[in-house]
Amino acid sequence: MASKETTLHVAGNGSPAAAAITPNPFEEEVSRFKGRLKKNEREYFKFASEEEFTKEIDVLQTKLHSGRRQQNMTKLRSFIEAMVQFGKVIDVYCQTSEIVAFVWGPWKLLLLVADTFSNAFTELLDTYQQLGDTLLLLLQARELFSHDANMARILSSIYKDVLEFHLQAFKYFQQPMLKQLFHATWKTYKTRFSDLIQSLSHHRLLLLGQTTLSEARRVRNAEETRIGDERAERDCRLRRELSVWLQSANTKNDHHRFQAIRSEFPTSGHWLFDKPEFKSWFNIFPPIPGLLWLNGIPGAGKTILSSLIIEEARGLARNPTVLYFYCKSNDKERDNFISIARSLLIQLLDQSPDLIDFFYEKYKVSTEATLSTILDIESLLETSIKNCTSVYIILDGLDECPRDERKKVSQFFRSLVEDLPPARSDLVRCLFVSQDDGVARKDFADITSLKIMPKDNLKDINQYCTVWASKLQEKFELSDAERDGIADRIPESCGGMFLLARLICENLFDQATYEDLEVELEPNTFPKGINDAYDRIMLRISNQATFRGKTNYCLMLLGWLVCSKRPLKWQEIQAAKSMGLEEQTVDMRRRRFREHPKDICGSMVEEHSDGVIDLVHVTAKLADELISDGYYVFMEYAALHWVRHLESGLAGLKNANPVLPDLAESLECFLDLHSTENSTELVVSDRNKLRAKALEEFPFFQRYLQAVVSTRKQLSLFGEMKLDETALDVFEALQQVRAAIENVFGNAEDEESRNETSKLYGLDIFKCSRPSCHHFTAGFLTADIRNLHMEKHLRPYVCPLDGCPTSIIGLTTAKDLEKHMWDMHPNIETDGVVTEFPTQAEIESANHQTKTPEDTVEPAVPPKSNEKPTKAKPKTSTERRLNATAHVCRICSKGFSKRFNLQSHMHSHSNEKPHSLGLCVVQLKSSRRTYRAEWQPPRPVTCLERDTELRSSAPVAEASATLPAIFAGSEDKPTVSPRT
Repeated sequence: MASKETTLHVAGNGSPAAAAITPNPFEEEVSRFKGRLKKNEREYFKFASEEEFTKEIDVLQTKLHSGRRQQNMTKLRSFIEAMVQFGKVIDVYCQTSEIVAFVWGPWKLLLLVADTFSNAFTELLDTYQQLGDTLLLLLQARELFSHDANMARILSSIYKDVLEFHLQAFKYFQQPMLKQLFHATWKTYKTRFSDLIQSLSHHRLLLLGQTTLSEARRVRNAEETRIGDERAERDCRLRRELSVWLQSANTKNDHHRFQAIRSEFPTSGHWLFDKPEFKSWFNIFPPIPGLLWLNGIPGAGKTILSSLIIEEARGLARNPTVLYFYCKSNDKERDNFISIARSLLIQLLDQSPDLIDFFYEKYKVSTEATLSTILDIESLLETSIKNCTSVYIILDGLDECPRDERKKVSQFFRSLVEDLPPARSDLVRCLFVSQDDGVARKDFADITSLKIMPKDNLKDINQYCTVWASKLQEKFELSDAERDGIADRIPESCGGMFLLARLICENLFDQATYEDLEVELEPNTFPKGINDAYDRIMLRISNQATFRGKTNYCLMLLGWLVCSKRPLKWQEIQAAKSMGLEEQTVDMRRRRFREHPKDICGSMVEEHSDGVIDLVHVTAKLADELISDGYYVFMEYAALHWVRHLESGLAGLKNANPVLPDLAESLECFLDLHSTENSTELVVSDRNKLRAKALEEFPFFQRYLQAVVSTRKQLSLFGEMKLDETALDVFEALQQVRAAIENVFGNAEDEESRNETSKLYGLDIFKCSRPSCHHFTAGFLTADIRNLHMEKHLRPYVCPLDGCPTSIIGLTTAKDLEKHMWDMHPNIETDGVVTEFPTQAEIESANHQTKTPEDTVEPAVPPKSNEKPTKAKPKTSTERRLNATAHVCRICSKGFSKRFNLQSHMHSHSNEKPHSLGLCVVQLKSSRRTYRAEWQPPRPVTCLERDTELRSSAPVAEASATLPAIFAGSEDKPTVSPRT
């Protein structure tokens, strides 16, 4: 592959021409080029030479031949020849051999690609052939080269383009996931390589003196600008389409918000960097696998620590790809694996723009408007992450995702990290951040964990409280001693919970007077836990409300935020508030809130930059945690017996008793929380008034009497209570709590969790909803048994006769049962013993025995050849009489001449009704024709179950009656009475 030799009369390395070019433009280009390479990449280029290159090519060619993977290696001839000539030309201007070595740089790249992907190797050979041809064309004018500074700049420009070509090829063809990306991305990169080669050809005009260097640079800059604008416009268009396909939550806004919180205390959280577990995970050589679980109690500041870790990873010198996500409970865009994965894909696209063609190819073949297929998402995410050189993944708040979603997230990312080959074990590090619960311990078993202890946050909480104490001193004119006392007292109560410190500080600051502040600081008032803090905030909002309606508005707004299925924006809340349900109108001017949500709910809520109004923390609605802590164990007893206990206490009280004001205050709060707007005023007996005489001076006295009468009626009534007679929603609230307890019990991951719930709330978790029923407290082992029991409350009147279906199904009223007994069981003795009602076994036996020998068809036997056929003898009158009663009922001994008549007769001994109307569920004993002939009412009657018009109301009564009745669990079965 020797090149055609031409003698060049040039000066040596020490010639004046070379020395006069200061600074050396070739050394400047090499310096910039090396700055864009990693250390190992610089080693690839540093010691390259023509001899080494041709030697390795021969070795490669032999290897490909032995593996039956031959390639057309002659395509490299023009490149080698061009590099030899170009090296000799630029050697005149170079003071070091390193300059020439870099033009031979890609030889190790060729070996790498050839060993991994033959299709890519073929394209690479074609590309370097084009580069060699173009350079040879340029070097044909080398006899015109002068050795001045101007020519050095032209040649250094050519040298720059060659290096840029090597760099682009090196970065593209050494991608770890090249096989997966090649088909989608090569077309774009091939165009880029062609643009570089085209740029090289423009230098010919300079060498021939047909243009000036400044003009050539102007033309080249304009061309590069045009190409850049076209690429940017194309990429922008593709990104717009992909952003719709990869629709995800805006994690940038979340991260910006947490950064803003942390910016007030920039050194907060830095204690984490001294933890050995974190240092090992974060450093350049992580443990294998690179997994870490950061956990702590609710409100410990885990999310703020996550934002700090994200920023620290972004600041690393090796410039890793940093992916993160903040989960949010009850937010479909933030609480599931698909949403997390789509967000990470968008972030990968932002940090690795070269992936855009790969993503777009997948988008074009997808049939989904929004990417939702798990397999496609996992494939995209895994390929994209593994194509990076270093990746940090931070997933915060995984405990806020549903159980099945948490499992998907943990399994995917654990397998992604744990299945990496040993050579790339440091590629991905993943940090899981969540509470330390049973589910998390199961998901993150066998990986390194770091628990946030109270002492870890103590210094940061002290700093936070000191700042707030200074604000309190300025507002309430406190002394230095008072300020320091508050700053020292708050951290002692927080137990390492940053959220609690924040709530206490903000509540103290929002007090209206110095006297109110003193009350909040009293030992009996000062919060000892997160729930106490919420209680104090709600009490302050209630006390500071200028009118009672403002408190109601606060409760309304908090209720909406707790029950919403996704975060609500302020304009959505305003629209909901402006709706008039009775008028069916929306009047924003008259009904919308005129105050800011923070003015209505204080520090219980916070507003995000995108207009979303949210609770200050997920602990504001952690009902499941309260259930697990036994918060509602006593609620059932209190709901049933509060009246009796209260009346017993009031019996010994007199008006001057010092306990009475506190009791009255608690009772009034209870009535305010649980009173309903019942429209019916219940009659209060003199006896009830006498029992409550100690409370008659208080303004809530009448409400209390209505509550007592209503509660007593609920406890004694066997039917359902009318809504307008229910003065309190205590039992309704109890049912909601029970539903939540059943949900926690049913969704428990293991038997241990179920046992913990059973220890608190008993084995019989599933209970009746009727306060008058024994099973309201006794309960059942399963929901199915409880549901069967509830059905008996709705149809309590049962037939007393065993074997009758109505003894199981029941009827809704006593009148229906009486009619049933008259129609279906007329022959019944006074002692309740059936004389004509058979059991099911007797009926089946009778049906089987009614078959006569003549019903069985014997196979025809042809007569023998020597036998004569016999003639049938006519039946005698006696035989005919016997045949008339051949079919005999085995129950009542009545005979029939035909089997069909006997079968019809057997229905009279059972409750079976084989004839259907075809219009509703009613079954008749007589045929449809008989029914229509006998019943012709003047007006049609509508079936309540099927909403279908009938011609009689008689059968509808039995089919559609659904009036509630009584069932209290007794097993006695009177003839006509409900179960009691």
